[in-house]
Amino acid sequence: MKIKKLDKIDLDYIKECDKLFVKFMQSESKFDTNAIVLNEYGSFLKDLEEENKYMYVCIEDEKVVAFLYVYTQKNKLMKEEVAHFTYLFVEEEYRGKGIATNLLKTAIKDFKNIQLNVFSNNTLAVKLYEKLGFKPFYTNYYLKI
Repeated sequence: MKIKKLDKIDLDYIKECDKLFVKFMQSESKFDTNAIVLNEYGSFLKDLEEENKYMYVCIEDEKVVAFLYVYTQKNKLMKEEVAHFTYLFVEEEYRGKGIATNLLKTAIKDFKNIQLNVFSNNTLAVKLYEKLGFKPFYTNYYLKI
């Protein structure tokens, strides 16, 4: 198992992340994702060309089996740059092996202020984030009519 921060030259790994992202959205989302196709999102390659966007991957047997997508932006309230840990996905057959923990620990080293969102009923993720020192910051409510 190898954890790697991708660069825009890592084209093959970026293409694998693109495919995994669609799989992630279709399997993990709480909303209707039947219409998701890769063309709607483009490629992470475009994102990685920007200075404030990052992709961390776990590579097993030369294949991407997990990824973490991060972007940074200035937080107006805190008046500091904040890293948003946005998408974390581990292929089902690789779960429970510490991959998500290792991805997060690697990325945490690169940033000073970090924020992420998680569904409150995703108890495994909540436990992982709390184990790594994350604390609840605010609560969102959702109403579908």
